[in-house]
Order: sequence, then structure tokens, then C-alpha cells
Amino acid sequence: DAITQLERVQSEVAKRVKAGAAPHADLYRAQANLAEKKLVLNDVGYEIDSAIQNLAAQWGEFQPDFAAVKGSLDVPEQPVNLFAIRERLAQNPNIQLFLSEERLAQSKIDVARAEAKALWRFNAGVRRHEATNDYGVVAGFSVPLGSRDRNKGKVMALSAEQAASRANAEAMRVRMEAQLSNYVRSFERYQDSEAALKQDIIPRIERALKEAEKAYKLGKYSFEEWNSAQRELLVAQATLLDLQFKAHLNRVEIERLAGVAI
Repeated sequence: DAITQLERVQSEVAKRVKAGAAPHADLYRAQANLAEKKLVLNDVGYEIDSAIQNLAAQWGEFQPDFAAVKGSLDVPEQPVNLFAIRERLAQNPNIQLFLSEERLAQSKIDVARAEAKALWRFNAGVRRHEATNDYGVVAGFSVPLGSRDRNKGKVMALSAEQAASRANAEAMRVRMEAQLSNYVRSFERYQDSEAALKQDIIPRIERALKEAEKAYKLGKYSFEEWNSAQRELLVAQATLLDLQFKAHLNRVEIERLAGVAI
């Protein structure tokens, strides 16, 4: 878009120079501006080729079978429901890992406590008496002593392990909620900034540029003044693109934390 605009500018300046209404310096500056933008576009072309190669590699393809991707950079206008997303945090794999460790520790505690219980053992058999050359049936039972403290240390250690897993899960949840809240606020700020640029700032700069072009053609504005208005528009458009790019990266982080599309 910038190149198309600057080509038109160069053509207009060339007409005024030919008519003797503008100095050759204006034409040289217009030509330099156009050449600079073409160089930028060429560099961006290499970046796009590299990005396409990387994208194909993520899909397991060495050689891309596509030359472009389609999509909209516009930031979604609908607000992000922070409370609904926070409810999904409990399903995050990182938190689930700690919760699984807590449940595993509880299972080990149950086993250790079961092992610590008094195990009554019953035994029976036949015994031969040598003195009388007789046989008799014998029976008995035994109760382990000190069973109350059996596995006490092991249970305490497992309880500490369980508490640590629970504390880690809670700490992870708190950190992730804080991160999520920050990402959502940033996303909302990007939404507001995009709306301001698209609906207010850029349209005003475009109107100012049209007036500057009219004034230049009438000889009321210098080329530098017209060129300044052009630069303002290009900067505003580039700012919008950068803002939209950051907004989408921010959205990706929200979805990564919550595990849900917004």
C-alpha cells in the first residue's frame, strides 16, 4: 500500500517539476522514498519465505506446498469473560500434575496405615509326641507388638509429600490466575487501541493527507509538508499492524493457560 501511494506521489511531483512548479529536489526525495519502501518490501519478502518454511516444518513438511496463508489480523471485538476462563484453569496440565501427585501420596498413606494395623495370625497343625508316640492337634494365634507406631514415620513423610503437592498446586493456580488476569487486561487494552486507531486516528490522518495533497497541488504546501502527512499515515498503519500482532500473541497465551479458545 505504501509503495502504491508513493508511486502516485512520484508521478504527481514529476508533473509539477516538468511544469516548473516544483524544484527537482522534490522529485529526487519522492524517488528516494519510493526506492526505500521497495527495499523494505523486498526484505519483508525474505522474512515471509522464512516464516512459511518454519510453518511447514511445524506441520512435519520439509518443503512447503503453499505460498501464502489466509487470515484476519483484526482483533475480536467481543469482551473476554475472565471468570469463565478462570474456571477452566483447574484443568490445566500443570495443576493436574500436582493434584495427581497429591492423590498418589494419599494412596500411599492409606497403604502404609493399613500395613500398620495389628495383623492377627492364626496357625494350626499336627504335632507328634516322642515320649508317648502319640499325635495331637495344636492351634495358636499371635498379635504383633508395638503396632500403634508401625509405619508412623513413613505416614508422616507421605503426609508431608501430600501437603507439598497440594501447596504446589495452589501456588501454581494463584500464579496462573495472576498471569491470566494480566493477559486479559492487556488484550482489552489492545482492543481499545485498535478501535481508536481504526475508527478515529487513522481516518483523521487520511483526511489530513488528502487536504495536504490538495494544498501541495495548489502550491500552498511544500513537498516536505505533504511528505510529512504521508509518513504520519504510514506510521499509524504500521502501529495498527504491530498492535494487532501483539494482540493475537496475547490471545494465544490466554488460550494456552486456560486450555480453551476465546
